Amino acid sequence: MNMINTYCNNLNIIATADSVATDIKNIEEFKPDLVLLDIDMPDGSGFDLLRGLMSINFMAIFVTAYAEHAITAIKFNALDFLQKPLDAEDFLMATNKAVANKANEEQNRKLENLLAEINNPEKLRIALSTSNSIYFVSPGQIIRIESDSNYSMFYLEDGRKVMVCKPLKEYSDLLSDKGFFRSHQSHLVNLSYIKEY
Repeated sequence: MNMINTYCNNLNIIATADSVATDIKNIEEFKPDLVLLDIDMPDGSGFDLLRGLMSINFMAIFVTAYAEHAITAIKFNALDFLQKPLDAEDFLMATNKAVANKANEEQNRKLENLLAEINNPEKLRIALSTSNSIYFVSPGQIIRIESDSNYSMFYLEDGRKVMVCKPLKEYSDLLSDKGFFRSHQSHLVNLSYIKEY
């Protein structure tokens, strides 16, 4: 709360809570635009909170000190998260981005997909956000990714090409344990599609 009061004059705190039950009650009563959601709470997790809501109509920034699998799932879905202890610059960047975007259908789809993946970690899908739509694909559907400056072009097994406004390094880190190899500075390749070298 101190960080919000110090750095975020465009945010108003309407409620705080330290449990899943209280958070659900507050969200349904106050209908916030943005929720800073701690992954680990005394009576459950931030994912339990999302499961307990009738609908999700807000932006969410996840806050965590650990929970590596949860962080991977959040990254796959292109959702914002902040690592404790909080860094003021990262906090300001994440909240400003949320204020600019507001709650929207794309965010809701990402959160719903995240919940499905938390329940089935072996079925992680990656969210590819373009200028006008969002695609959810499993790592196995990606043949390769090619860097184009600060953009990444995804070549999918069904022949589609999807351009995403994120650098290749971000996907290289995310997919390093999913059978992908950085064969060149500009290319990330799914090793399961290689037939000859």
